[in-house]
Amino acid sequence: ITDSLRNAGARVVVGAVLPVNGNNLHNLRRAQLNAQIRANLGMKFDAVADFAALPDMGCDSCAANLTYFSDGVHPTGTGHSTMQPTYKAAVERAFQ
Repeated sequence: ITDSLRNAGARVVVGAVLPVNGNNLHNLRRAQLNAQIRANLGMKFDAVADFAALPDMGCDSCAANLTYFSDGVHPTGTGHSTMQPTYKAAVERAFQ
């Protein structure tokens, strides 16, 4: 994000990558990507909604829990409700 956009009030918030049930390659790559996302905080974006740090959403086996993931990939309404405070806090941090 350029300084002129920042000066105009633009902010970038990214979300950590969630697991996929039964896809070990995805989960290995997402662990690497999430580490890169966290390492680039402040350089490329203003805040991270670290969904991968949520105990019910972020572990590799979490995607098998039908309470939070409808099909092993997509969060349910409960999953979205669980993630919402993390996203809200990240957006608020981006504008501090």
